[in-house]
Amino acid sequence: MTTPAASGYFSAPSDTLDPNLFNGDELKPEVRSYINGHLHNWLSFHNLADVVSAVYITGSGISYQWAADRGNGDLDVMVKLNVPAFDKTGFAGFGENELAHGLNGMLKEELWPDTAEAHFGGHVYEVTYYVLPASEQISNAYAAYDVTSNTCVTRPPELPSDPKSLYPADWFSRADSDNSVSAALSARYRAISEHLARAVPGSAEWHNLNSQMTLTVRQASSLYDDIHTGRTLAFGDQGRGYGDWHNFRWQRAKQSGTVAALRTIRSAGRSAREAQETALYGRPLEGAQELLWRAVQQHSSGSYST
Repeated sequence: MTTPAASGYFSAPSDTLDPNLFNGDELKPEVRSYINGHLHNWLSFHNLADVVSAVYITGSGISYQWAADRGNGDLDVMVKLNVPAFDKTGFAGFGENELAHGLNGMLKEELWPDTAEAHFGGHVYEVTYYVLPASEQISNAYAAYDVTSNTCVTRPPELPSDPKSLYPADWFSRADSDNSVSAALSARYRAISEHLARAVPGSAEWHNLNSQMTLTVRQASSLYDDIHTGRTLAFGDQGRGYGDWHNFRWQRAKQSGTVAALRTIRSAGRSAREAQETALYGRPLEGAQELLWRAVQQHSSGSYST
């Protein structure tokens, strides 16, 4: 069983943008200063102050659906790189997608914890920074605000009072089948975990249960990746953006609890694997993406903190 969650995507829109963030259609100076200031401090620490060409806010946090009951607000900050500027830094030689991956890993570890509880107008927001890969364009976002030039790039769509009415019934049926699969995977994972706790380590039963656990984690990860990657396609060159089936599927999966359930299985599986690798090798083994991140990090010395 999965636990339903709130989703701004299906909520009734407001008449205005979030007044904690905007004066009319213009971003408030204190919000703009916060976003630019934290990013600039982080970049300066890593000697990368001149590598950003533009900074944007995208997503539901700056749409008319900001008032949904979903806990803390969220602001997704997208950073566009000035790739030629990297030739003058220790990061020269990396391609744009490599840089994006490496820097995103560093941002998540170093900057996100400091901006997880930003206070604007008496409300708490989670501000997360991402470097935009070369394959993704801001113009495809369903709502985007240019923090650098202080102008709106893409106005959020104007929606009916019941946004669910925009989508055919079969979309709900297809998307909800993800929830059924997710619930079954969650139940299977819990059952295997309970049996593993009682199994004798090294026994035939123990090995069999571990194999079942590995398969369940792979299936959960595969479903999550399919849903999440599809959402990325919705905002690509061939996608339809906000109203695309792939975005609808992702948003429905968040609302139903499918996303949270699949992430829980992935995280638990990753922790179990890392524990096994640590027992065997003294530390978790690094995959190709982690090795690339380390390669980017070695060009930047010190330990960032605010």
